[in-house]
Formats: sequence, C-alpha cells, structure tokens
Amino acid sequence: MNNDSKYTESLLGGKWRRESIDNKEVWICESDNTYQIKIGEKLDDYPKSWATSFPDPSAFTWRVYLCINGAPIKQFTYVYCDGMRYFVPLPMNELQNGQEVFYWQKNETYFKLARIIGVFQSFNSIEEFAAQHKITIK
Repeated sequence: MNNDSKYTESLLGGKWRRESIDNKEVWICESDNTYQIKIGEKLDDYPKSWATSFPDPSAFTWRVYLCINGAPIKQFTYVYCDGMRYFVPLPMNELQNGQEVFYWQKNETYFKLARIIGVFQSFNSIEEFAAQHKITIK
C-alpha cells in the first residue's frame, strides 16, 4: 500500500459530515475536505433473498464514489433495501455446498465506507445488520 492509499484509509476512520450538493448526497471528510464520498446513480434491481426479505421487498444497487477534489478515485456498489431504510455494501458471494453464501471483508474500503454512509435503520451497526441477514464478515 503506498502512502496515498494509507492516508486515504486513515481518513476513513475520521469524522465525516453529510451534505447535499446539487441535490446529491455527499459526505465530506472534516480533516481533509478534498476527500468526499458521493452517492451516485441507481443501477439495477437486486433480487437476492437477503435483500428482499424485508416488509418492502424492493432492493436496488447504487454506485458510490470515493473522490478527491470531486474526481472519483474509486467506485463501489451498494444496495438500498426495504424502501431505502437500509444502505449497505453489495456483499461478495460464493457457493458453499451448493448454497449461495454472502460475505463482506472488514478490511476492504467498501466496508469502511459503510461505517460512514451506511444506513442500518433498526440496527446499531453493520455487524448487527450482517448477523440478522446471514452475511458473514471476514
């Protein structure tokens, strides 16, 4: 990991504030406001069972951008579930014994972003959400 990556990763543990800029949700790093997280465009329906098991079964993928000076440096896919009451990273998936298993990797940037921009409605954390919806955190 180069110094720029280490610096960026260190900022993800800091304080961020939510703002609306041009009718878009943007999170700005308080210690270095050149870093932003922008909620981008809606992509597709997401019909996986963990995401559609809510009272409102609609689930959609959305693009999320980590930006410096407004320019995207990384992009991620997140999922809005239950009428936009939950906003979590798109989990990885694999087959284990013929069953689809979902997981997040806690050291990855998308997981760290979830601590800033995630919406967990009736849960206190992404870990509680994961436990309830059978998403493993590795």
